Amino acid sequence: MFKKLFTLLIVVGFTLSLLLSLTVAVSADDQSTRGGRFAEKREQIAQKRQELVQRAQEKREEIQSRIATRQANIKERVINNIKRIFGQILDRMMAALNRLDKIVARIESRIAKLKTRGVNTTAAEAALAACADEKTAAAGAINDAKSKVAALDPASVTVRDAVQQANGSVRLAKRAVQDYHKCLVNVIRTLRASVPKEATGSAATESAD
Repeated sequence: MFKKLFTLLIVVGFTLSLLLSLTVAVSADDQSTRGGRFAEKREQIAQKRQELVQRAQEKREEIQSRIATRQANIKERVINNIKRIFGQILDRMMAALNRLDKIVARIESRIAKLKTRGVNTTAAEAALAACADEKTAAAGAINDAKSKVAALDPASVTVRDAVQQANGSVRLAKRAVQDYHKCLVNVIRTLRASVPKEATGSAATESAD
């Protein structure tokens, strides 16, 4: 009787030990499986995060590229407008220079008339001849300014620099034209001074026309 009970206890103990071993093994396998799935999930999340970061970077670069292109286009339009405006100013200066040339022709005509009347116009003629250099300088300054304004490149110059360079060139041209004008005014004064006082009423009036 005791022998059977002892044998039964041994069998039951062995069975419990076997079941316990199987339970531990299954539990270990289950934990290993869960750990693998967790690692895989974490890797997927990290990969998605990296993709989002890359997309954001690409989007940011695209936006920056669009902004840079837009700014370049705006800059090009502004500088082209600067070139157009200063070009028009220089065209008006050239037109003024041409009008001064017409005044020269009238002065020469007046000198010729006064000479036929016996008036000594030597000083006026010398003063007029000196104005030829002023005319050459004015024409050269205008053409030089036109070249510099036309050479402004939106790709290599800022808007501020474009304005400064164009304004500097136009200022020099304007000064040269003014010098030419002053020279001609001096010729007219010299011509008037050369007319005898008794003939001032007629000759001086003609010289001023």
